[in-house]
Amino acid sequence: TSCDLDSEDGESDAQLKVNQPWLDNPIDDKGEFILGLANESNNADEMNGNVSNIKRRNASPLKLYISSASKGNVFAMTSLGQMCSDNDPLPEWAVQNIAEIAQNLDVPSTFAPEGIDSSDRHLSNMSYPNALLFHAGVHGGNRIAQISLAENLMVKYMTEKVTLTSDEEDDILLMASTLYTMAFNQGHDCMDSLRRLMNIVCERLYIMGMEIPSEVFFRHPVVQILLLSME
Repeated sequence: TSCDLDSEDGESDAQLKVNQPWLDNPIDDKGEFILGLANESNNADEMNGNVSNIKRRNASPLKLYISSASKGNVFAMTSLGQMCSDNDPLPEWAVQNIAEIAQNLDVPSTFAPEGIDSSDRHLSNMSYPNALLFHAGVHGGNRIAQISLAENLMVKYMTEKVTLTSDEEDDILLMASTLYTMAFNQGHDCMDSLRRLMNIVCERLYIMGMEIPSEVFFRHPVVQILLLSME
């Protein structure tokens, strides 16, 4: 990337001038996402006490990601899904926009959000971020979204286990194993997660009275998917 360095006094306080117009004034979802990443990195540098040379733009990473995701950018959806999963409070306008994006996605009923509660600033309703991550991970093939959604599902499994039906447990474990396997096959190092999930599945099946190992055990759908990655 080529750039010119100028300063107010000609000697110090250098500011980076970006020569790419698409980044300086993004006109599509890709430019908005990349500028969002740049501003997010810039904000992190400032929080760590580092003086950034990057000229600040009049758009927050959150606004840029929302705009990019509304145009179908799966990378922006992944970033939004992760930001929502952090449980940090979000502005009501952001919750409203994120919910509207999630509701317009083609996702299974399990992940389809119902209603919009803009006062839910911590997004305790995980169907919003999970819908974004499902679309980005399954339809878009984004491995980071796959991992993030799998982890959200496992948190749900571990924290809500006493209220889940047997079928709901099966659905969560099957989806999580599929997502981890998809990410693993794309080169993501998630073998530890796959092994932990296999231990959870084995413990559950043992409690249910299944002999391990056995022919029935190896025919179980979740076990079969996990074994594909662990061969």
